[in-house]
Amino acid sequence: MRKKRRFVILDRTLLYVIFGIIILLFSLNFITTQQKNKIKRLEDEIAAVQEELVHYKHITELVSKIEEARASIESRIEEFQKLDNRRAFWIEHFSAMGNSMPEFVWFTSYSFAREVIEIRGISYSIQTIATLMVQLLKANVFDYLNITYIKEGNVQDYGKAFFFELKSELPALKKKTDEQKEDGSIDAQIKGKLGTRESAKQAGAGLR
Repeated sequence: MRKKRRFVILDRTLLYVIFGIIILLFSLNFITTQQKNKIKRLEDEIAAVQEELVHYKHITELVSKIEEARASIESRIEEFQKLDNRRAFWIEHFSAMGNSMPEFVWFTSYSFAREVIEIRGISYSIQTIATLMVQLLKANVFDYLNITYIKEGNVQDYGKAFFFELKSELPALKKKTDEQKEDGSIDAQIKGKLGTRESAKQAGAGLR
């Protein structure tokens, strides 16, 4: 009896290879799925962090505005404290100014910034302005006075007038130079500052 011959459809080695490929594909698919899930979680976390940053940005801007407001308030309080500490001085200062005012001269503005005083006014004569300066210096309202300008112009319904500006420092804040100490008389302090009526007319020609 001759034994029948068996036909081999697939070799055992080939089956192992195919099985290995299947396992490899399954593993790659599993790893890919895991990575996708991890990426999704990271994207969700990034989105949450970004939303939180937007929220904190609003808070940061609010805190910055509060800090600016606090700095402004503290600066104002400091200025008020300075004014309050010098209240008696200012009362005496303005009282002396009022007592030193001659007739027919008026102040239109008084400003004090960076320890420099600027006074603007109007008068009907240069002599009255000179009298004002002399009386302010005699009353020790100021240690010195500088004239920035004297301009001749017209005041509606009143006619010709002289507009002027004076500059100085408060006596308590003034640091005298050696030249001012040597030349301390009132005449010397205002000497050469007024000029002539003609120069005043020329300086104020543009106001007409």
